[in-house]
Order: sequence, then C-alpha cells, then structure tokens
Amino acid sequence: MESSPGPWISALRHSHDRLRASVEPLGPDQLAQRSYPSEWTIAQVLSHLGSQAEIFGLILAAGLAGQEPPGPEEFPPIWDTWNAKDPQAQATTRCAPIRPPWSGWSPWMPVSGSSCT
Repeated sequence: MESSPGPWISALRHSHDRLRASVEPLGPDQLAQRSYPSEWTIAQVLSHLGSQAEIFGLILAAGLAGQEPPGPEEFPPIWDTWNAKDPQAQATTRCAPIRPPWSGWSPWMPVSGSSCT
C-alpha cells in the first residue's frame, strides 16, 4: 500500500476534476433528470456529495486541530442547507479549501459552513 499521500491526493484531484468537467455543462433540465439511484435527481446526488464533503471537512478540521470530531447531531443542519438549494446551486456550490499545517498538501479538501458558496 502506498504510504505517501501524494498519489492518493492526485487520484482524488483527478476524480474531482472529472466530476466537475462532467457537471459544468449540465443545464437545469439535465440536473432535474433522475440519476442512477432513480429516487434522486442528478442535482440531489451532487447535493449529497457536497454535504458529505462539508461534513468530512468538519471532521478533518477537528482532527487537524486535535479536537473531537463533530457528532451526528451536527449533520442535519448541513443536509438541510444543501437540500434547500435550487438544483443549479446544488451542482455549482464550492467549498473553500482547508490549509493544513504541513507542506506539500494539495488543497482540495472542503471546509464547513459559510465557506461553501
């Protein structure tokens, strides 16, 4: 197993870039179409990814600060915020990167709350 974070970060960055390139050209009608899990639209899948990235950002930030991670009671307000967005916003909201205290980090990890625009 790879011990250096570089290849893992590179793989995640590549995956992120591919998803972004796939989503950017989608219009409102396409975002409203059903996704592979037929009970969700494409926009709702993207909202799920965004809310989970925001939640993981909280967990990562807590870990980097040596604090306890957030509990599950902190997740519903994040889900509610993402679910309340219109389909275009669910597809285009971006989160600010975390700036970890070590060198060589490629800043791709999201952070929570008002950092997502």
